[in-house]
Amino acid sequence: MALRALVALNSGDLMLLQFPTSVPSQVKAVVRNRTGESLGLEFLTQLPPESEAMVRSGFLPGSVVGGSPELRTSVRSSCNPQTLYAGLRRKQEELRKVEREIEALRVAITLLT
Repeated sequence: MALRALVALNSGDLMLLQFPTSVPSQVKAVVRNRTGESLGLEFLTQLPPESEAMVRSGFLPGSVVGGSPELRTSVRSSCNPQTLYAGLRRKQEELRKVEREIEALRVAITLLT
């Protein structure tokens, strides 16, 4: 993405951008190139879905607050400690699997050389 800005940033500099969405969201980006006032950016993080951003911020619009109890429950349940721990455990297991795959590739490289 290109950004036109009067800031003193050069290639390799990190920046934090805030988008003026209904719930302000921030993303990290690194400047990949610069031509005059135009910066070529690579985003290091993604904008969360709007519903997730609302949960993170604690902001729930009137339509959700006044909405059905099922909708309010589904929004709250996506951010409880049990769900977060389950996600953490799943990611840790995925990391262990990738580490085993990397080790297997290292062994294969050694055997092939």
